[in-house]
Amino acid sequence: MKKILSLVFVFCVFLIPLSAKVITVDNNAGSVAQYSSLASAITEADPGDTLLIVGSPSSYGSHSIYKELHFIGVGYFLAENNIPGLSTNHTLAHITFKQDNSLGDSDNSSAAGISGALNSDPGVSGLIIDKCYSPSWNWRFQGQVTVTTCYTGFQV
Repeated sequence: MKKILSLVFVFCVFLIPLSAKVITVDNNAGSVAQYSSLASAITEADPGDTLLIVGSPSSYGSHSIYKELHFIGVGYFLAENNIPGLSTNHTLAHITFKQDNSLGDSDNSSAAGISGALNSDPGVSGLIIDKCYSPSWNWRFQGQVTVTTCYTGFQV
């Protein structure tokens, strides 16, 4: 009986899913977010984690992603919508979702509310891009990608 209970316990432990974290990123002065650098947040994030990225007048830079991550920014056209109390700074970042046998892959990743260049390599699958904006850069998607409610083009 003891052996059976031990086996059931071990089996149940493997069934418990590991929970993903939500990581906050803010490169504005005086921030209280967990990270002020998107690069550091990406490095420390585990596959499946979500990165909430605050709007900023400064770009968060260019990043290559080799693991499943979910990026959520504040959106775009914030100044044009003139919503009281809302920061008019968007989340500007350039993200390339990659696949490399030795480094990993970014299958099943997502980006929402990001402004900037978004790209994916061949072989990346399950990528979802939603509510993103590319003001002047060309997006280059290869692999299996779903793009919804996005806007590209130059603002005048």
